[in-house]
Amino acid sequence: MTAPLRSAIRQHVGPLRWRDRKIAEQQRQLKQRGKQINRLRQRVRRLESQLRDLREEDVARPESQRSADLQEKTLDSEPSFRREILSLRTQLRAARGQDPDSRTALRQIPHKLRNYRLAASHGIRTPNILGLWPDADSIDLTGLPEQFVLKSDGGAGGQGVFPLHRTASDEFTIAGSDRTYTQRELIDSIKSLRRRARAPFFAEEYLVTKQQEGPIPEDVKIYAFYGEVGQILLRSVSEHGSHGATRYRFIWPDGSDLGKVSFDKKAPPIDPTVPIPPDLRAMVGVARHLSLCLGTPFIRVDVYDTPGRPTLGELTRVPGGEHRYRTSHDQEMGAMWLRARTRLEHDIMTGRPPGTIYGEEPAVDFYDQIDRVDAGPGSWPVTIRPCAQWCERTTD
Repeated sequence: MTAPLRSAIRQHVGPLRWRDRKIAEQQRQLKQRGKQINRLRQRVRRLESQLRDLREEDVARPESQRSADLQEKTLDSEPSFRREILSLRTQLRAARGQDPDSRTALRQIPHKLRNYRLAASHGIRTPNILGLWPDADSIDLTGLPEQFVLKSDGGAGGQGVFPLHRTASDEFTIAGSDRTYTQRELIDSIKSLRRRARAPFFAEEYLVTKQQEGPIPEDVKIYAFYGEVGQILLRSVSEHGSHGATRYRFIWPDGSDLGKVSFDKKAPPIDPTVPIPPDLRAMVGVARHLSLCLGTPFIRVDVYDTPGRPTLGELTRVPGGEHRYRTSHDQEMGAMWLRARTRLEHDIMTGRPPGTIYGEEPAVDFYDQIDRVDAGPGSWPVTIRPCAQWCERTTD
């Protein structure tokens, strides 16, 4: 082979090899791209399938769940009753350390005998007290009527409340049940509750309401926001302490029905047949009045529609439950809470005494009647003002 021929081959082989390598590299890249495209196509098909499933589930889901999801998305942008009450729960946990002596209005609410004195000072009817004891071992049910309610001063959620019917000298049954207790067994039951049923203990009259359907009187639970009344929870209970034996209904203060407004997973179904109490207007007035004198933006006032005039049951600062409501309703009640907070702050700035305000009607201080050396409700200062000054105002 001549030198010129060898030189010509070398000139052409180099570029050919580079071309072949370049073609091979491009083919390898195309193959990789093809695999990536196939994987992406498979992922798109999976996501499309999941989207179809989610759409089908969303159509099949009850309105309650769709509303609850929407409510979660709007918690930060709109007023929300649920947000406010969850925040209040957190505040109460912090308050235990910040206010150990219970000098703030919020910390004083759980004490029932204190609330009875407060209500009575405003001319609101409370149950008659039949017996009062400083501790559980001092309880003596001798001589009490055939029916009465045994309670602890501190406690919530129905803890430490025993609606009793005497069946023998030392034999009692809880209303709506057939289980029998002796006095000693009742005392042991109370002691087993520990801090969920705090002393002192007392017995009160067994109330009967106007439209009572079973052995347990229906209490009407009114949600009040410093003078403005929101939703009202009606209940019909056939067995004390039994969640499944309770029927619920939500209404507005004017008696209009709210329908299926609550979506709490553990709550019984809404029952539109639960009757509206005949004296609803007067009961709403009781709740409005007490909410103005307590000194907190929100309170739930439990009232009984007893013959003559309504009777206070309990004051509840943070009702239990999930508090999942229809979104528009949750926002409306949240707005009530915010308005109440603003009104309360304004009133304090313009002369309202901070904290709870007692009225001028005669009222028994039950803590004075028992021998207790520890600091408690009996040691709290009492601020008295005429009702017309701060507690009979409207929200207009």
